[in-house]
Amino acid sequence: MAKRMFIAVDLSKEARAAAAGMISAAEQDFPDAKVKWEFPAKLHLTLRFLGPVDDRKVAYVLNAVRTAATFTKLFNITLAGAGVFPNTRRPRVIWLGVREGREELTGLANGLEEALPAEYLQGEHREFSPHCTIGRIKAPESCRKLVHALEDRPFEPVSWTVNEIVLYESVLLPTGSVYSAIERVTLFLG
Repeated sequence: MAKRMFIAVDLSKEARAAAAGMISAAEQDFPDAKVKWEFPAKLHLTLRFLGPVDDRKVAYVLNAVRTAATFTKLFNITLAGAGVFPNTRRPRVIWLGVREGREELTGLANGLEEALPAEYLQGEHREFSPHCTIGRIKAPESCRKLVHALEDRPFEPVSWTVNEIVLYESVLLPTGSVYSAIERVTLFLG
């Protein structure tokens, strides 16, 4: 059997609450925008999406996560600003940006890439761009006002210390995905 997995950094309680506030305000202010908003409890910064991982190979993936964590010191991060991917003409994803901690997150993602078995490095050909996805746009034409409002209504900065990375399993259900932490790995305390 295989588990659908990814590696991520969780948001702090304060960052999660601020993101939830932004989502709630956007839903209220733009009720006609067709967006599948993320549940605040699921918000995270993805370091690496792995896809299906055979049960017999989870230990190899976990070893890679531990290796990358061993070479990464605790670091501060600031979530700030909002935007869309790929661009404002064809928006598909609404995100919160990372101001402080970008280099450390990129270094951690690169460390995972070096430590992970090659079979889990397929399919990711774009450059790593640290962000927190808060919504997926279902109908871009319904979201024009919302997309432009993101520029005028920035997400206020929220900072915290990253002290662990998490290996998650993602189970797809008709009601949406459900995330379960397989293991939380503490970063180097050095």
